[in-house]
Amino acid sequence: MRNLTDSTEKAYNLLNQSLDYTDIIKYLQSDDLNNISLALLNIDKINNPKHLILLVNLLNSPDSRIRELTSSVLKKLTTVHEHHIFFNTEKTINILINQITDKNPRVCKNIINILGVINNKQPVINKLVDNLKGKNETSHTYWYLEALQDIIDSSALDSTTWDNIFNILQEYSENEEYPIREKISYIIKKLNKIIKNNNKINSIKAKLEQDPNFYVRFALE
Repeated sequence: MRNLTDSTEKAYNLLNQSLDYTDIIKYLQSDDLNNISLALLNIDKINNPKHLILLVNLLNSPDSRIRELTSSVLKKLTTVHEHHIFFNTEKTINILINQITDKNPRVCKNIINILGVINNKQPVINKLVDNLKGKNETSHTYWYLEALQDIIDSSALDSTTWDNIFNILQEYSENEEYPIREKISYIIKKLNKIIKNNNKINSIKAKLEQDPNFYVRFALE
């Protein structure tokens, strides 16, 4: 009982601390999970790309609570337009995409939202497609496709990227797992509104319309 009281008192005292920006950055680099949590709860701005990397690297924490809190903080920071430029670096994009398959689905969803603010979608989509070309667990494939569905739009992508996207969609439209085929249906439905009368899109759509699974077919409607 004494240990619980001490822990509660420590947590209360930590939460009532007021940190300036310098302390926040110092605490983010701490090995103490309490200090890291306190910094994450206090941060509301980022002054430079190096400090953003400190935050993004916490997505690699072995503690699921830290990863989830970090992803929530990063998502909140993207609502401030001035921060967007800090997210548009290759290192940041790579870390985010590598952690998009987190075991905690809240982390995955937050990261997908964060990727949505990247100005240049080309490197993001290329990285997603490259990952999809490899052999993945079904859950990993699902989250890569979820991210692709969320961020793909009418942005200027080169012809090679579009060809790679169509090849990936064609391949996974034949996946034995119906949730993967269902996700392909949602992507095809979105692309059908962006790119009119595309033969490759129409071909994949026609095949999915005949899918034996109701949810795969329904996703196209």
